[in-house]
Parts: sequence; C-alpha cells; structure tokens
Amino acid sequence: GNCKGCCGRRAFNGTAVEAFLAVFGTALVGFGAAEVIPMGFASTGLFQPELFVIIFGSCFAHYADHVVLEGVEKFVSSIWVFGRIILFSLLGSRTTLDVFTWFPSVVPIMAVGVLCRFLGVVIAGFLLRLTPGRKKTTAPGLLFCFLCSLPRATIQGALGSKPAQMSLFAGLSPK
Repeated sequence: GNCKGCCGRRAFNGTAVEAFLAVFGTALVGFGAAEVIPMGFASTGLFQPELFVIIFGSCFAHYADHVVLEGVEKFVSSIWVFGRIILFSLLGSRTTLDVFTWFPSVVPIMAVGVLCRFLGVVIAGFLLRLTPGRKKTTAPGLLFCFLCSLPRATIQGALGSKPAQMSLFAGLSPK
C-alpha cells in the first residue's frame, strides 16, 4: 500500500476489496492470455485457461498476508452466494436424458479409471510405508486420499465441454 498515485495521494488503501479486484483482474488477464500463447505442435493454447486461474488463486492464497486473505475470502463468499445460483442453474439447464443412452459404453471406462486411481493411491501409500522416518499410512487415510483425488462437479462443469469444443471427437459418431 505505499503506491502514490497522481498528485502525491495514495493509490491503494490496502483493503480486501482492492486485493480481490487486483487478483480478479490479473486472473482475467491470465485467462485471456492462456489461449493466446501457442503450443507449437497443436492448434490449442499452451495453457488451459480455467486451470491457470485455479493455480493463480492457489498461489495468491499461499503468498498473501493472512489478514488480506481472510478479507478476500469474506468478500468472495458474499459474492459467491449469487454466483453459485447462476453457475448451477446454467449447468442444469443443458441437462438432457439422452446422455443415459451412453451409459453401457462409458461405465466400463469410468470403472477402469477409478480402479487405476485407487491402485495409484494404494501404491503411493505402500511406498510411503517403506520410507524410513515417515508416519505410517492407514487404510482410512488411503481411502480419504483416494476420495480426494476424484473429480468434482464444478471443475468438470468448467472443463467438461472443452474436448467437444476443440473437436477432439469430431470423427466419432454416437452408436
């Protein structure tokens, strides 16, 4: 907050709203710039914009002062009440029942993915047990780690349509 604006007056007061607006503005710039930076070997951008914003927010939470972070959290939670209603209304408005016709072909793939994720967590837990000086992992702890690794609806809602938008499945037709 020592930034002096024009005429020698302070430009920022150090409030939570200012911190939120600075973080929000920077995240929006990153969101827009993420697709502008070319990957080189594909037609998409180098970064996934939604994940870029999530990473930026995590970095801000790690490096921000505790008081500022708490103020930003309170400000965002007051806005999120309305954002939540809009987000889940929009996600639910495009829901149709014809997605259930794909269940027989999708469920086995999902089961293999969940099984591989579970095996990865179990193997990591086993390797931690072999590490000297580490606290031993328990079955409930491993189950908790596994459940935490499963995707959530909000992230899926934000990223789920990207493969279709990028025409990754353009050659496939529903059976």
